Amino acid sequence: MVAIILVNWNGYKDTIECLDSLQQCIQKDFFVVVCDNGSTNDSISRISQYCADKWPFDSIDFTDKKPDISINRGHVILYKLGQNNGFSRGNNLGIKFASMFNPDYYLLLNNDTIVEPDFLSLLVDFQKKNSQYKVLTPLIHYYYDKHLIWNGGGNIYWGFRIYHFADKNESVIPHKESLPCTYITGCALFFAPEVLDEENRLLTEKFFFGEEDFEFGLRMMRAKVKMACVLNSIIYHKVGGSRNNDKAKIGHTFIHYLNRLIDVKSYLPSWQYVLYRFVFSLNVVRILILRYKMPCVDIVAFIKKLNSEAKRLDGVSRDYFLKTVSKELGG
Repeated sequence: MVAIILVNWNGYKDTIECLDSLQQCIQKDFFVVVCDNGSTNDSISRISQYCADKWPFDSIDFTDKKPDISINRGHVILYKLGQNNGFSRGNNLGIKFASMFNPDYYLLLNNDTIVEPDFLSLLVDFQKKNSQYKVLTPLIHYYYDKHLIWNGGGNIYWGFRIYHFADKNESVIPHKESLPCTYITGCALFFAPEVLDEENRLLTEKFFFGEEDFEFGLRMMRAKVKMACVLNSIIYHKVGGSRNNDKAKIGHTFIHYLNRLIDVKSYLPSWQYVLYRFVFSLNVVRILILRYKMPCVDIVAFIKKLNSEAKRLDGVSRDYFLKTVSKELGG
């Protein structure tokens, strides 16, 4: 049995479309935990109404105790978390809940994805034949251009990552079953239970928004856990468009780079981290010039604040994230 974890936050339309595609799966031996992350719209009622008509269904408030329900094939549980926990903690809470029913495998799946009917059976079959690979990802295409690859995993090199096949046509995919990875996106992350920690968590909760999958890759590399992209397992992702607000762009960019510096700080020796931070800062300067046409004085302030905050902090909380993306930096 595979436990599929979907996190929903005000996205019931995407969640329902994702569930519709899962219903077409050839592999029926799964159940779905839809973790509602404190939606402020009518997501709960909309998802409940949809599921009641189409799936074996239960709706459960957040709990640390195993509920008195039987999990069957094709079961959907709407797990109401009550607040916005962020991506990592939302998924971890869903995993912890699902672990009460002892699934054979887990799959984190973005709610804004659509799956091919055989995607899950191909992942399960591959893992059974290649048990050395404890973490897998399908090949992820763009939803709005289905012949274009969004993500096929990738590799991490000294705190930097290189994606496999990013923005390439599907014709470039080699004729083989899989490709080893050291980085897999949290958009579609299939894994065996043994990679969970002692509290049945998978992702770090140091970062409210982003970075969890990069940290996961670093951690799996350190533990020598093998990962792979299964190239004939296909899903489609409705990759989000760019934000319209320039202040939000700068804020999210700052958070992204701050997350990375804090993350890599935990995995590199101190002397390597000093060199990494220098190289990383040069790359950030290049992006600030090319993408935002930022004046030199603002770039200097950005880099200075980025490095000082990375030195000071060991994570990025929800409050810090919200404060940073809601106003221009420099204050």
